[in-house]
Amino acid sequence: MPMTALLLMKYFVNPLASRLYFAICSAILLPILLFPAFSAGQIITDTYQLEQEGYLRMPLETPHGIVATSNYATEIFLISDDRKHVLVSAPGAGMYNTLSPDRNLVGFKNINDEGLQAPAILDLTTGETELLHDHVWSAGQPSFFGENGLAFTIGNTLLVYRNGADEPEEYDLGYYANIAPVSPDGRHAVYNNERDQLMVMDLADRSVRVISEPGVAAYGPSWSRDSRKIAYMSNGGDLFVYSLDAGRNYTLGQGSDPSWHDDSRELVFMRSEIEDFQLIKMYIVRSSFDGSRQEHLTDPEATAARDASVTRSGEVLYFDALERSIIRIDQQDNRKIPVFKQEPGNGGDSYLREGPGPDATSTTGTTSTTGTTATTGTTATT
Repeated sequence: MPMTALLLMKYFVNPLASRLYFAICSAILLPILLFPAFSAGQIITDTYQLEQEGYLRMPLETPHGIVATSNYATEIFLISDDRKHVLVSAPGAGMYNTLSPDRNLVGFKNINDEGLQAPAILDLTTGETELLHDHVWSAGQPSFFGENGLAFTIGNTLLVYRNGADEPEEYDLGYYANIAPVSPDGRHAVYNNERDQLMVMDLADRSVRVISEPGVAAYGPSWSRDSRKIAYMSNGGDLFVYSLDAGRNYTLGQGSDPSWHDDSRELVFMRSEIEDFQLIKMYIVRSSFDGSRQEHLTDPEATAARDASVTRSGEVLYFDALERSIIRIDQQDNRKIPVFKQEPGNGGDSYLREGPGPDATSTTGTTSTTGTTATTGTTATT
């Protein structure tokens, strides 16, 4: 993946420049560098039309339906009952979303009109949003761990709430990190330092060590379910896995947006092929954590697949730009089953081909806060 686009995506963490970076990345660089339309491996040049029509990203399975965002990452959608419901609409709301272990809560960052940030959670059961902190200049993405654990950064400080505690444990990271997830067992946190190295902190004794490959600008760390491995991306486009047990990195080759299987032995990710600064192929790969075994889950010549995620049952969801659909890969026979089909229209909104069109009714939802000034949210159905 081109370094310029990767760096712009990574540096969405700056509160003042976030919307500027994202607007540039989405409106100019992403159409050119990241997401040309595909036709059997051939580039279709009208990528701006694709951006304007809109497409879905980052599908995640929940008990309530599929959570996804748009190509501009300004919404959080819930796809259920053959419809796409807009639960949150705000700058960057769909960027780096996380799910609680029971998949009933979505963690995201709320950015207000002044560019100030607050960590927030969306309850899929009630449709309500809760701000976890006042809006500040630098707030991080929430992460979930254990049965009822929650963590996020405010400035240089990592706040860790264990078992629903009212007061957090505080850890000085020495530097603001937008993404600092705590391991599922609650023992470690991983984050970037000022040199774009990945650091792991032992939350018991607060000791810190560098884990990322030397000379690599690393980002996007993701814990395995057993809390013993960390997948992360690099500015050069390669995907790595660090093993806490082995104390070493494994290189998985070109890849991005990893998602772990529950057994912590395998993960899925997107692999892309680039020629003359144009992305010509995107496909989904399943790999062992050490990279020794890899297989294509989608055909590089016939699909434009991205944003793979693993479901609770071990199946894989992804978005295919050729089919304009969210696809589920059947675990038994590897069949590709369309889950939600997009059609361009209504100013970029998309809807199920068999479902209601753009005249569907809109309804109003609510947003609540914890010790903060309330904001207004909407829930629309398309």
